Amino acid sequence: MSQPPPPAPLEVSEFIDSWSAPVLGSLLTLKLLEGLSRLGWRAREEGWRKSAQTYFRTEASKFVLAALGLATEDSEPALTLRLQRFLREQPVCRWSLQWERFAARRRPCPEADISLATYDEAGRLLQLQPLLDEQAPAPAALDSEARSWLCQQLVETYEATRHLEDVDRPSRLERMLRRRVEERTWPSESMREQALHFTLRVLRGTILVVERLSPDATAEQRHSPPPFFQRKHLGHGLLAIHARLLPEAGAVDLWWQIHHSPVDGAPMQEVLEALRADWGSQAVPPCPSPTSALPAQPCGRREGREQTCAVEFLDFSPLLSARERLRRELVGQLEEPLSLSALLLWGLAHQPCFSGRKFVMPVDVPATPQAERTLGTLVIRPAVHFREDRREGLLSFLRAFQERLRANKERRSATTSAMQLFAVAPPFLYEAQRRLAAAAMAEGFGTVGITLLREAEVFLPPLGDANPDGFLAFGAFSRQAEGGGRAGAVGIKGTPAQVESYRQALRDMLSHFHEYVQVASPSATHAEKEQ
Repeated sequence: MSQPPPPAPLEVSEFIDSWSAPVLGSLLTLKLLEGLSRLGWRAREEGWRKSAQTYFRTEASKFVLAALGLATEDSEPALTLRLQRFLREQPVCRWSLQWERFAARRRPCPEADISLATYDEAGRLLQLQPLLDEQAPAPAALDSEARSWLCQQLVETYEATRHLEDVDRPSRLERMLRRRVEERTWPSESMREQALHFTLRVLRGTILVVERLSPDATAEQRHSPPPFFQRKHLGHGLLAIHARLLPEAGAVDLWWQIHHSPVDGAPMQEVLEALRADWGSQAVPPCPSPTSALPAQPCGRREGREQTCAVEFLDFSPLLSARERLRRELVGQLEEPLSLSALLLWGLAHQPCFSGRKFVMPVDVPATPQAERTLGTLVIRPAVHFREDRREGLLSFLRAFQERLRANKERRSATTSAMQLFAVAPPFLYEAQRRLAAAAMAEGFGTVGITLLREAEVFLPPLGDANPDGFLAFGAFSRQAEGGGRAGAVGIKGTPAQVESYRQALRDMLSHFHEYVQVASPSATHAEKEQ
């Protein structure tokens, strides 16, 4: 990993538009850190990654991507082996987690190990069948009886810890497991060490769950996210994969739950696209109709606060048609192409449940010769740009959005600089900041997230500790829908009340979008063409 570049000068006006005592205090701290940075005191870790390792440690903070209708004729064991061969060739998937008191640090993972896991309906882990990567040194001294005993200990320690807080569970599980292994009498010290190494490999490997779907499974059933919260990863690995086999169709739907500490959404979506290119497509389901409504399901609990997720299917044609109309009407008035993400933010900001909210949007930042690929954070409060003349307000917002997008991609945004300056702090200060300076964090980094992966079939967003107002993830906008027409999926995470409120807000936004941007409604445009 390369040394992160020095932070750009901190431009306060870019991300502070509401002042308070906590905001002023945090700003003074950043200015002090900026002065120390000029004297050569800098963080060795990249700012976004350091933040991700501290604020994205819960089940709800993991994100989910789906690849539906992949061609396969494989049974469960063969599918496990085939996935292992694919993962072995994906460097972005070769990470594990080292759990500390206030951080889940990413560490390179040399093996592509997979364990086939069996859970019951209540989420109890019943069995683990590890498939260790043959290209990594294996614990040869362990016979089948020893491995069976170790797998049983893994199951028992998982069961003993699965109801603990997410930020404590993996380290507690590892300590309990290590103690059981060390207390057992082994023929030799070498065998004890190999037993510990075996358990660590299983802990940090991929967990695979396989179920079979009937050939008449509906589009809604195939698009409904698996209950990852009831079937948790053991805790030290990057991936939990849920496979739904459709044997009669020669197809499988793969759902990947991904820990956000080591990797980000865009690189992982590229991995799924490579998987489809490698395996091919078979029996790809249409998107459920926009009239469909899948029930919300639990996705986490943090400090007594219930967190839920839902997938909403929407007809985005009002948004897409408005963008085409605006592209023609705004020729020469913007420096960059009109962004769908910007229009989504503008439309959402007009909904009562998002009134006055400050949004944060991840930005994929390409690698440079000096720095690895990372995420920027575009933070903006659209309501600041509201005007009596809505078109004038929209132009003001779009120009501000485009400048902040450029600044993030060039690693010179205020949020990028702030994260890089604060990256000198130990992880416990991140937790203190979240608890004691929540108002300052909300002003600097927003409270509600929105993210977009244009190729994703279903995308459930990460809900971090710094997103008290939830997160929305948009995937492909125009997939073939069941019953005709086009539709797309939106993944939503938040409290139960937030999720239900946001589902309705999305539908209201699309129904009235032409009003927010002052273009003719789709029905009026259609009437014009007929005349």
